[in-house]
Amino acid sequence: IVGEQRERLPAVKAVLAVRSPPLRSMLYDPNFRVAQQEAELPQWTPRAFRHFLEFLHAGVANVDAETVLELMRLADFWQVDDLMGYCTEFLSEHMGPDTVTTL
Repeated sequence: IVGEQRERLPAVKAVLAVRSPPLRSMLYDPNFRVAQQEAELPQWTPRAFRHFLEFLHAGVANVDAETVLELMRLADFWQVDDLMGYCTEFLSEHMGPDTVTTL
């Protein structure tokens, strides 16, 4: 359950666990499994988290100027280095004097 809107975003638990060490720890922790089947993550926006899940499942991300910084925070928080590289590449290709203020 993501964001203040409490949007449910389905995901394959095994995929998340393979791609992110912190997610693996959380999802396979016996205390977490007993307490709940859903994780509540109000600090992330549903749009950015949806792109994050797409990246974990498919290996590609729909990065844009509106989500790139939050995706970088997600990548850092959940230790997804490939996504961080993807976002860094996006910034290097799209950031210039005329676009830096939009980020």
